[in-house]
Amino acid sequence: MKRLFSILLAVLMFSALAISCGDPEPEPEPEPEPTPWDDLSPAAKQWGLVINYTAYWCGPCGNWGVPLMKQCVEKGNVVGVAVKANDDPEYNSTLYFGYTSDRATGGGIPAFWMGDTESTSVSTLTTLMSRTATAGVALKHEVKGDSLIVYSVVKTFDTFDPNGEYYLAVVVQEDGLKYTQNGINDPEYKHNFVARAAYGDKPYGVPVTIKTGQNQFRHAIAINTKWNVANIYAHVVLYKKEGTTKPVYKFINGSWSRP
Repeated sequence: MKRLFSILLAVLMFSALAISCGDPEPEPEPEPEPTPWDDLSPAAKQWGLVINYTAYWCGPCGNWGVPLMKQCVEKGNVVGVAVKANDDPEYNSTLYFGYTSDRATGGGIPAFWMGDTESTSVSTLTTLMSRTATAGVALKHEVKGDSLIVYSVVKTFDTFDPNGEYYLAVVVQEDGLKYTQNGINDPEYKHNFVARAAYGDKPYGVPVTIKTGQNQFRHAIAINTKWNVANIYAHVVLYKKEGTTKPVYKFINGSWSRP
């Protein structure tokens, strides 16, 4: 009887030892570190793009160009870019010739491009925005030291062509520049949507590889001491380069971080 008890006790002790020496419970997976892109989620919505060549000395730029640009931007989901021409205080030759190299003024200003079409009709913009988006863009910016850091996400949708040659443009803009505008009788007039600088000095962007799904980007642009940091923001536009007839940089979609 004692021997049987000893055997049972040994079996119980061995079982307990076997259990205690088993594989430990796996450690829970650590929470992923947050990233600047976590709150960026591009919508499957087609934005508009309006590029306006303008200058302070141009009367028509003030009396009908400014109201047209304002009307376009107020539609919502429209990136509006004011590119200042020669002799304007905020003229930037690199940006001006960069933009006009693919979307010309047609010989005078104001000159408007809505997407890939030179037009002054808001209906052109409406038509552009009614198409099905093949990709979406979302972005945000922050000021770090003497740089504007732009975080963006490009998300592809079902109809996106993965074999295209794509360029991503990141352009800094500024609102609230106070100087006169011919055609507007307001000495306190403030110029908005003014293009300030482009990443790589390329207003139509630098080449990028766009994979199916979400693509994350980070760009840094040096802040000019002339700029009012409180009034700057950025736009990010995806172009597809194709063909030989200008514009060869075809507008795909875009967005901006304008408040």
